[in-house]
Amino acid sequence: PGPGGEMPIFTPAPPRDALAALAAEGAKNVYVDGGGVIKSCLREDLVDRLMITYIPVLIGEGIPLFGPLSGDLQWRHVNTTAFGDGIVQSIYDRARLEEEEVSAG
Repeated sequence: PGPGGEMPIFTPAPPRDALAALAAEGAKNVYVDGGGVIKSCLREDLVDRLMITYIPVLIGEGIPLFGPLSGDLQWRHVNTTAFGDGIVQSIYDRARLEEEEVSAG
């Protein structure tokens, strides 16, 4: 369960369809987790807030965090918190161009 007691929802629906269905049910904020799902949401520009948690471990060659996108997505830093165990968590809000906001309505 989430912090407010919400239960996770698992769906095979594409991200845009799943988010539209949740919005129709009154959802205002949706927590999305899982590399493939996050990548899909980023590719479709469906993410308004991004929380990245850095864990101080280097893993060989590593795996790209987000993979290829069709273009750059701009973000505005909101907050960074450092925890005693070396973990750092940063929050970013999507910085959209003014004309994107106007056309989105």
